[in-house]
Amino acid sequence: LMRFVDGINTGAVVSVRSSWDAVQHDACMHAAELAENTATEVVRTLRSSLPIDEYKLQEAAEDCEAAAKKQFEAQAMGTVRGEHWEDLQRVLRDHFLGLRRENEERTANLWHDTLGSSFSELKGPDLTAAGILRHLNEAVQTCLNGRGCERVRWKVACEWQSTAMREIWLDR
Repeated sequence: LMRFVDGINTGAVVSVRSSWDAVQHDACMHAAELAENTATEVVRTLRSSLPIDEYKLQEAAEDCEAAAKKQFEAQAMGTVRGEHWEDLQRVLRDHFLGLRRENEERTANLWHDTLGSSFSELKGPDLTAAGILRHLNEAVQTCLNGRGCERVRWKVACEWQSTAMREIWLDR
């Protein structure tokens, strides 16, 4: 709107249509920026609590997108809002894909460390096969019922179980 007024004040020939298009784009860009800032705060908060269950992460992503859309729709205007919303959705999707990857990495690191220290206790010469299997089973169950991405927990538990069994039985 200011460009339109400035154009009139300077004596330029202004197009109401191009001025209105600029107003719409500016309003939509501002609305998208505010919604993205809100989503960035949600991502920052979630990142501080990783690893978390993947279903909770998906639910948070859906809630965040709904809140961003509500905030965007409250301020966006005109016929260009659709293209700006699509751009914002891509940005939100990228934020949460990055967060999902980080969640998987933190889950893997947490459980590799936890199971690694637990399985190092299985190397004692005085442990019986039954004691080893019981300890191994307890450690794996702890991992499977623990925090973080379930798929990654299963993968880590299977890797460690396989490695531990191989090492334990080869050492005996």
